[in-house]
Amino acid sequence: MRLVILCHGIIFTLLAFVGLPAQAFIPPKGLPRSSYHQLAPPAPRIASSSLRMTIDPSSIPLAENTGTVLLLAASSWVSPAKAVIEPLLDLGGVAFLVRIVLSWYPQVDLNKLPANLIAWPTEPFLSVTRLVVPPAFGVDISPIIWFAFLNFLREILVSDQGILTLLQQK
Repeated sequence: MRLVILCHGIIFTLLAFVGLPAQAFIPPKGLPRSSYHQLAPPAPRIASSSLRMTIDPSSIPLAENTGTVLLLAASSWVSPAKAVIEPLLDLGGVAFLVRIVLSWYPQVDLNKLPANLIAWPTEPFLSVTRLVVPPAFGVDISPIIWFAFLNFLREILVSDQGILTLLQQK
């Protein structure tokens, strides 16, 4: 039951993020669960040729209360979001990469310049990660975890095949 509530919460949060009303995706009250499949829209008609497939846009049903199509709504927030997210992910990746290199030199005092410029902003993230993943064999792997996570996010969101880049090109 908790998993269902968690999934619904995630779905409604994502819908609110892209600007679609959640009411368009909630089945009517009093409808038995076994008849939910009857609410599904019909499959779009697909016209195919030997080299490419095209979908007839008129065959794709839209919810009544959406107001705007997702791609049109995306054009207003994708570019500013990408302009903010990309430099933050790059800066965070560089900061954690420098923090990995600083971990190789234990004699460096992280509370003095210039090391504190990197240590102070990254330490809150690393201290929480150290509680979950303790150092392995005396090696602190928390900066490696954050570096990998930020690079993963960068690839998923803003790389050439990232979600925001593809939405921006539409």
